[in-house]
Amino acid sequence: MPDYVNLSLRYELPFGISKRVFNRGLPARVLGNWAVAGIYTYASGTPVIVTSPNNSNAFNSGIQRPMATGQPAALPDGPQIADNGKYFKAAAFSQTPQFQFGNVSRQLPDVRIPSNKAFNLLIEKQFAIREQVKLEFRAELFNATNSVVFAGPQTSITSSSFGTIALTQANTPRVIQFALRLVF
Repeated sequence: MPDYVNLSLRYELPFGISKRVFNRGLPARVLGNWAVAGIYTYASGTPVIVTSPNNSNAFNSGIQRPMATGQPAALPDGPQIADNGKYFKAAAFSQTPQFQFGNVSRQLPDVRIPSNKAFNLLIEKQFAIREQVKLEFRAELFNATNSVVFAGPQTSITSSSFGTIALTQANTPRVIQFALRLVF
């Protein structure tokens, strides 16, 4: 995978007892001890793997690579991200003949599945119970922006939709969870 970025940040808000702002009285207790954190992840797509049925009569997993026709697999204008849109050139491949092995590379170097972007968010507040005991309230948002990551294209040469992409979601939609944690 050529590009993978994972950034994280945590920030404690400057409010509350022993902080710079609102450090006394009721505002310190209500507005104090809040923190936010986030994790941003970006991963460029992995190369596409095209398959053909095993016609070689060899003892392997039942699938193999197709034959190349000499055309480039990548579309000149790039993949069409639309339901049943052309993702790569299906005419660049043909089914492997009987008793032969395919000659296409294991992974297509110029065609990749859609990239993955995600942003996770944490909001928490600490309540001091005693000097060494705290209660933490946390709200965690996984895929906070509710970004969709699409599944890859159809890569089996025997499929009627070979070389196209169906816009089905491959990741989990936004998930929110709340937690209470006793720290001692």
